[in-house]
Amino acid sequence: MGAIEFLNGLRLHGIHPTLENVRSLLDRTGNPHLLFPSIQVVGSNGKGSTASILATVLSANEDSVGLYTSPHLLDLRERVLVQGQMLPVADWLHVLDFIERCIRDLAIPITFFEAITSAAFTLFKNSGISIAVLEAGMGGRWDATSVVDPIATVLTSVSLEHTQILGNTLQKILAEKVAVGREGRPFIAKLTDDLLPEFLRHSKTLGFIPILWGRDFSARWVSSASPSKRMFIYKGPSGTMELPVSLVADYQIGNIALALASLDVLGKLPEEEPLSKALLQVVHPGRWEKVLDVPQVYLDGAHNPEAAESLAQTIRNAFSPDQKVVYLFGTLEDKNWKLVLEKLIGSAESVFLTDPPSNRSVAPELLEQWLSSVKMTLPTKSGPLDQILGDALERADALSLPLVVAGSLYLVGAVRKRLTGLVPEFPVGEHSPEDNK
Repeated sequence: MGAIEFLNGLRLHGIHPTLENVRSLLDRTGNPHLLFPSIQVVGSNGKGSTASILATVLSANEDSVGLYTSPHLLDLRERVLVQGQMLPVADWLHVLDFIERCIRDLAIPITFFEAITSAAFTLFKNSGISIAVLEAGMGGRWDATSVVDPIATVLTSVSLEHTQILGNTLQKILAEKVAVGREGRPFIAKLTDDLLPEFLRHSKTLGFIPILWGRDFSARWVSSASPSKRMFIYKGPSGTMELPVSLVADYQIGNIALALASLDVLGKLPEEEPLSKALLQVVHPGRWEKVLDVPQVYLDGAHNPEAAESLAQTIRNAFSPDQKVVYLFGTLEDKNWKLVLEKLIGSAESVFLTDPPSNRSVAPELLEQWLSSVKMTLPTKSGPLDQILGDALERADALSLPLVVAGSLYLVGAVRKRLTGLVPEFPVGEHSPEDNK
């Protein structure tokens, strides 16, 4: 397990604004990322869902589709899927040993995320994929996935996030994300009206082809959500279709439309029957995922204000406008957690607070103190995860209310492991590129 220890140590090198180091590493490994076409997905929220939809739908037409996402919930191998499946541990160990040797030979600083991204490209090469879908880790311009020359780029949303790295305005963050656009290639985006002029200005400067939500494509729900299926209407370059999908949360409609429009403009959208079948096979763990029936337990990795607002709306639509839920909440110190909690407490019957498994977690006692100062009548309790999870489950069960776990994908992964009994075969270190700091 020497390569794993080496990999975990790479976080100490931190994020750096250059692609030269990861390019040097990839050159050393034979530039596997140049051997297949790629679609890159950037954005503040919705990247993982959009990438998962893209890969699943592409699988209806393509021989072998690779999907690269981050972070993982339990098992490092979740980040690299081929035809929707994780690769064997032995394959990972072989490639990580190779990556470690290359890094040591080069003697340059490589981050954890850069090493994993490089490993993913080699794993894809070894698997003989025909196309890859790549979710950017953070920003876009300096993200390790931006070494590819994508046939299309997708932008899911822009909100204030990682402001100390990406900038403190939406316009600055947008600039970091659209910098990955390629001249003459489609750039499919869903943006608010206030950011559209800036996006179009960048399109003229960089030469990419803007494909816009509301102008070139759209989608809307036409049924309420059932546990496993919801109907929607998609309208795009190839026409209009009414289709089913397995992702039923309200906020998923934009992600679904982005994925379908991307394939539509590339001429890769399947016929209606195989498309419908593929959409019903899409899974994205930890995003409004129901993992328990009694009491009802939902996992949603909402960790910024935009995602929290979407989660609150999803709760209203899934149950009723005045539905109250029990929250289990934990967050990281670089998140705007006060605003996240403000978005959620309107639907809270009570809030249980704990530490996500990360060295950057906010002390639950601090969260509890702040909540008490904002809403003194709201029942709160803080403590270690195993104790607080048990207390939250008991309260939800006693009151016949849903329990919603939110605030951090670290927390979602830890709770998912406890409630599903899944045992990861390859649980490597802390699992977010944000831990490269």
